Amino acid sequence: MQGDLRASNCLLYICETMAIKKILLLVVQIFLCTCTHLYACSCSSAWNDTFLRTARSNEYVALVKVLSFDAFLNDEFKRGHEEKIPYSMTVEVIRNYKGFTEGEKIIIYGDNGILCRPYLNVFELDAYYLIAPIQYEYEGEQSFSFFICRTDYLKVNKSSNTVVGNYSFLRNSASLATFNWQIKYGPWDVEFLILVLLLIIGIYVIKRRKAQKLI
Repeated sequence: MQGDLRASNCLLYICETMAIKKILLLVVQIFLCTCTHLYACSCSSAWNDTFLRTARSNEYVALVKVLSFDAFLNDEFKRGHEEKIPYSMTVEVIRNYKGFTEGEKIIIYGDNGILCRPYLNVFELDAYYLIAPIQYEYEGEQSFSFFICRTDYLKVNKSSNTVVGNYSFLRNSASLATFNWQIKYGPWDVEFLILVLLLIIGIYVIKRRKAQKLI
């Protein structure tokens, strides 16, 4: 009897030790992943990161067309990419929403491997994009760039006038007319979701009270 108790305690101790080791290993893995991510760019996207959220808080917002890729990265910065990677591009402002002048041409700079920007090879020549870039001065000229830790550009299908991608909390696409309205007056997606949730909670509470009265 006493031997069975000792064996049971020993088995319990082994299981607890293994569980603790697994937990510690998981914590170490999470820590290492977090440190690697922070070292690479020292940032992380917000849980509610969307283009609409970025655009509403940004100083510059426009619909643009990519006119040309002007400078390209040297081989040492290509990080395993075989194709030529643009470092800067010129875009034309087709429609201004904030900060720009329609028809003006601006230069946008991409990443060189250490700047926490997207590589510009994700953009296509003659394609249209909604952008909400960061403005800064480069060599005495007004220039712009994107930030890899937020959604600040989305591709536009010009034939249907729709934007596609991480547009808002509830949408992966929207018409340019919808964007024009929402950047002025705010997104209604989240408000609508909250209203629906409150309605569901209200119905549940009413039904629960009626059920309690019948008991």
